Amino acid sequence: MLTVKRYEGNPILKPDPGIPWMSQMIMNAGLWHDETGFHMVFTGGGEGPGPYSRMRLGYAYSEDGIHFQVRKEPFMEPVAPGEGFDTKCCLDARVMKYGDDYYIIYNAGGEHRYRRVGLARTRDFKTVERLGPLTDPEISNANVIYFPRKIDGAYFLMHRPSPFQPNTESIAAHPDFHFTIKMARTDDLFSWYDERDLAGQEYGWENQKIGPCAEPVETEAGWLMLYHGVYLGPDVHIRTYRVGAMLLDLNDPYTVIARTPEPILSPETDYEKFGNHDNVIFPCANPVVDGVMHIYYGAADRYIGLATVDVNELLEHLLQHKVQGRRLRD
Repeated sequence: MLTVKRYEGNPILKPDPGIPWMSQMIMNAGLWHDETGFHMVFTGGGEGPGPYSRMRLGYAYSEDGIHFQVRKEPFMEPVAPGEGFDTKCCLDARVMKYGDDYYIIYNAGGEHRYRRVGLARTRDFKTVERLGPLTDPEISNANVIYFPRKIDGAYFLMHRPSPFQPNTESIAAHPDFHFTIKMARTDDLFSWYDERDLAGQEYGWENQKIGPCAEPVETEAGWLMLYHGVYLGPDVHIRTYRVGAMLLDLNDPYTVIARTPEPILSPETDYEKFGNHDNVIFPCANPVVDGVMHIYYGAADRYIGLATVDVNELLEHLLQHKVQGRRLRD
C-alpha cells in the first residue's frame, strides 16, 4: 500500500502578519535542491483589499529542506505599468536549473485579459533577469513545466491552456471545453513546436480541470510526474484540489505508461481544508533526495506543507495502473 507521509511539523511556512506583502498567504512554492541547499520561491499575498492582491514571489533558503529562512523583501514584484506584461501579480513559480542558471517559470497577471506565464533567470536569488512572457496574451495559460534535461536533442515541456480564465469564469459556462495537459518541444525554452495532448480529465476526482505540478523525475521506469486534479460535486462546497501521478515513457514523453486512478494526496488536515481557498493541495516542487520524493505544496491557499513518499513505492504503485502506452491523441 502506498504511504505518503505529511511532515509532522506542517505547515512548514505560514503567513507573517508583520510583513504586509505576505501577511495573509505563503503558498505554492517552486523549489530547487542541489549541493548549495534548498532554494524556494514562494507566492506571498496580503497587501491590498484581499489576500490575492498584488501577489509577489518571495525567497526562502534551507539546508535540510524543512527549516527555511524567509527573506523579508520580495524576490520578484509586479512591474510598473508600461514596463512589462506582469504588472498586477507574480505567483505559482516553478524553479529549474540549467548549467549555472536557475530559471523561474511563473504565472502573471497584467493589463492583458488572461493569465500568462513568464520566464526569469537568476544565479544567486538576489538579482533576477526577466526574460519575458512564454504564452500568448489571447489565451489563458498556467502550469508550464520543463523537463530537467534535453530528450532527443530538445527540451520538453508541459502546459495547461484554456480559452477562458478558469479562476474567474465559470467552468460550467463552457460545457464543450475539457482541460488537457499538453506536451511540446522547444530548442530555446521560448519557441514551442510539435504540441500534442498528453492527458485529459479521465476520473471523477478531476471533473473540473487538471494540470501538471512540478518537474518530472527521471527514473529507470520512466519520467515520474505529479499532477493536480480539481473536483466539484454535491459533497463539497468548493472546488477541491488533489494530487495524482503519471509515468511517461523515458524516450518518448508524449506516451503515458501508467496513471493513478485515485489521488495519492487529498486535503485532510485543518491547514489543508480551511484557508483562503478551502480544500486545496497544490504542489509546485517535488525534488528527490536519497530516494525520497519531497512534495512541497500550497495548502488551502494560505500555507506551505511538506509530504514525502518513497520513489520506489510510488513507482510500484503506479505500475499497477498501466495504460498500455496509450496516447490521448496524436
